[in-house]
Amino acid sequence: VQDDFTYRFHLGDGVSDAFNVKAVPRPTVATIECEQDYPSYTGLPTAKRSLGDLSLLAGSVLRLKVIATKDLQSAEIKLVGVESNLAMDVGAANKREMTGQVSVPAKGLTGFQIQMLDTENMESRDSAVYRVDIMPDKAPTVRITHPDRKEELVTRQATMLVGFEAADDFQIARVRLKYKTDAADAQAIWEAAQRP
Repeated sequence: VQDDFTYRFHLGDGVSDAFNVKAVPRPTVATIECEQDYPSYTGLPTAKRSLGDLSLLAGSVLRLKVIATKDLQSAEIKLVGVESNLAMDVGAANKREMTGQVSVPAKGLTGFQIQMLDTENMESRDSAVYRVDIMPDKAPTVRITHPDRKEELVTRQATMLVGFEAADDFQIARVRLKYKTDAADAQAIWEAAQRP
């Protein structure tokens, strides 16, 4: 049924009262705004994300602001892959506006849907699935740049220079160089200053 209509029954010389049918459209999503809060250890600020690029770092929080085509009484986020639903807050002043957030797990989450129930008890159906790709936080990498050879011979009183490069996909907070000499279990640890 696409439009409202009125009907009545005719049976012989009898005619029924007129009945009205109201076509009620299902609620759908008009717009979605996404923001990603990175884990605090990354030191990265909140970033706006588009629905076509939801490659999210595990441990992040995805905040959603959704506008519906109709006034709502309730809404929820259905997570795909982990099979759970998260309630959304429907605006008190604007019943078409809803907000919610998703904590990105380390694995399992593949997408989400917005499910709505409007003020006329009509549910949304066949909602779009918005794909999510989870990016794991890769371990830092270290490369020795000096000396060039794997082994170096030095005297007991010599100072040996060691050069290295450390890299991470987000940030390196601290670097430690641990070494051991051939002397009787002599061991030392050097810690570099914290780097931004």
